[in-house]
Amino acid sequence: MHTSSLRLALSVLTLASPVIAAPPVQSPTSFPAAFFTDVQPTTALDMLSRVPGFTLNEGDDVRGLAGSAGNVVIDGRRGGAKDEKLEDILGRIPARSVERIDLIRDSAQVDLGGHAVVANVIRRREAALRGRAEATATAYRDGTVAPGFALDGSRRSGDQLVELSLSLERSLDDDEGSGPRNRLRPDGSLARRADYAERKATTEGKFSGKYESPVAGGNLSAVLSATRARERADILQTRIAPVPGLETDLELEGQTSGELRLNYIRPTGQRSSLEVTALQRLNRINAAQSSRDGTDVEETTNRAESRETVVRAVLRSKRTPSFSLEAGTEAAYNVLDSQSTLTSGGLAIPLPNDSVVVAEQRAEAFLAATLTPNPRLVIEAGLRAEGSILTQRGDTRVRRSAAYPKPNLALTWSPTPDDSVRLSAERKVGQLSFTDFASSTSLGSGTVTAGNANLRPESVWLLEARLEHRFGKGGIILLLRHHELSDVVDRIPIVAGGATFDAVGNIGRGAKDEATVELTLPLTGFGITGGLLRADATYIRSRVVDPTTAALRPISRLIPLSAAAHYSQDLPRAHARWGVDVRLPESQRQFRFDEVRYDRKGLLVGTYAEYNPVPAWRIRVAGENLTSRTRQRTRSLYDGPRNTQPLDETEERRLRFGRYFSISARRTFG
Repeated sequence: MHTSSLRLALSVLTLASPVIAAPPVQSPTSFPAAFFTDVQPTTALDMLSRVPGFTLNEGDDVRGLAGSAGNVVIDGRRGGAKDEKLEDILGRIPARSVERIDLIRDSAQVDLGGHAVVANVIRRREAALRGRAEATATAYRDGTVAPGFALDGSRRSGDQLVELSLSLERSLDDDEGSGPRNRLRPDGSLARRADYAERKATTEGKFSGKYESPVAGGNLSAVLSATRARERADILQTRIAPVPGLETDLELEGQTSGELRLNYIRPTGQRSSLEVTALQRLNRINAAQSSRDGTDVEETTNRAESRETVVRAVLRSKRTPSFSLEAGTEAAYNVLDSQSTLTSGGLAIPLPNDSVVVAEQRAEAFLAATLTPNPRLVIEAGLRAEGSILTQRGDTRVRRSAAYPKPNLALTWSPTPDDSVRLSAERKVGQLSFTDFASSTSLGSGTVTAGNANLRPESVWLLEARLEHRFGKGGIILLLRHHELSDVVDRIPIVAGGATFDAVGNIGRGAKDEATVELTLPLTGFGITGGLLRADATYIRSRVVDPTTAALRPISRLIPLSAAAHYSQDLPRAHARWGVDVRLPESQRQFRFDEVRYDRKGLLVGTYAEYNPVPAWRIRVAGENLTSRTRQRTRSLYDGPRNTQPLDETEERRLRFGRYFSISARRTFG
């Protein structure tokens, strides 16, 4: 070897040696219960909100189990019902039953579910009976007082665990309200002046139960949940000019759902385990709308039933301390049976695909490997292969199959215990919403959306960089993403029966860039003892070709800028806590073939105060929507396709909901 080459090799070894010989970084990053004692947490959710560099992610509402998981596991495993929010589950776990919270970045330790970081809430193993009872009352501006009640408990005896939860609540939708709804001609003159008021109330009851026990050398958990919800919206539109009139709309919807989930984990060797999950979900929706304007009457109905059956098996093997493998498969069968009707003046109006049965058979196999060449570097690589057969019966009969490979690669480097950098590349394939195959009607806005039997799933190549820095009890995360999209799902025109309808459809290729910043900042160093500021902001820029005008535009219904800040202060001597939540204004656009819709929500501010007279009791008062934020909608309506027809009218609607206040009392036991 030449002398220069030898010197170069020695230089490389010298630079690399601190990395190779460095002591292992603490993995996972642990936050014991003592970390949270100064903030008086009452639930696991309170504790998680104080973990630096972590933001709760509920996961995606998709069919199947892959991609639906949030970024929190409990005792190292998933297993809650899909229709249960992580926020609700964590809110039922008393803080005194939590031993510690671990932040895990290595998929060899726990199922990350596609997330860069997962929080593992580890509960104490001692035998105990714990639970809570909570009552809430919310007072709205119109005089409505909406009650809420929740009761849940858990009992652990050795390795057996039983959990039961029951809740019932009523609420009003603060995205609605009252205000003007006017229409302007292209020259700016007033075409119609009207006042609009919408009140939407929801009553929902939930039950869930969970049982865990050792079985045949492994651990079995069973989850059963049921939900019953009723929604009623009353809409009153008073026309003032040019011709006075009154239009009333009534929207009713009832939904019943149930889920059974079984999960079994069993060691298959000293370094391997097998996990099998089976899931059955049922959902039924019955909806009706009616609109009366003088003697004119329009009515629409929709009945939909859906079923989901999933079986998933995963084999995990840790071949060496630094190398692990994961292999598995998932099979799913999903069905939607939907029927819609529309009548005007007693006459039925035919809609494209108003009666459809959509069925999907889908299978996925995957193989993933995790390599830790040194304590500061984790390499993850995997390949998923998805195949599906989709059939549709009704007005349109369709049968088609598809197959997609989905590779992924990620590198996580942790130069110090408080810093990490993660770079990843992945191909993802979206899921089609079965409801987009069926027609739907909104009498309130006067729009009909046709069902589209030719929909294809959107696919994306995703490049991501995640930088994280922790400091004491604080942290900051910067997340950068670039999406290269194919078969973008947006809005397209569909011609049926000589008429043109708007529909959800594919519009070709596109691109999307995202930048997100998340900050957790303790304020004790700034002289505010017990103070904490959490803030996040996301900027999105997207580009796609409009199928109607052939011009570049953003993707429909993306929010370009969203930001929120949450300030809280714990006052241990007063056994109290208070805080303020702020969400900045945000907007989005939707591009239909004959309409451009612009929606904007104003500044949202809320505040709360909590008092714990004794550890077992918590009394909370809150003021919501203190800014009486406006919800503005501007609809640019064209007399046909936007590329060939002129602007007909512009509709402007500006609603305010008003402030509302709540009080709750919680009693924990055990």
